[in-house]
Amino acid sequence: MFNLNKSILEDFEITQGDSTDPIFLTIGYNEILDSNWICTLSITDTARTTIIKQRDVPKTVDSKYFKLMLLPSETIQINPGTYKFNVEVKNDSLNFCREIINCYMKVSQT
Repeated sequence: MFNLNKSILEDFEITQGDSTDPIFLTIGYNEILDSNWICTLSITDTARTTIIKQRDVPKTVDSKYFKLMLLPSETIQINPGTYKFNVEVKNDSLNFCREIINCYMKVSQT
């Protein structure tokens, strides 16, 4: 289960055009993520007023994990600078919504 008291990812730096290693997120041991479970990635300015990138995080084929990963095609489009990197998991049918990642992402020029 998610630690609700802190971000599961520390601040990080990435170069434009690079990808991140995948992070596999689950809600519990051997749980299946049905269609009610949604994971959203947001990259915003540091004040969190302007969305730079926002998308759903896909589930693995077996629906046991969300596969969080930034792709080269995404990072190449982000200008060098510092941004907020946030990931939220929610399930409206269970009235569950948690921000599990809240950190800074520094993008460097290629």
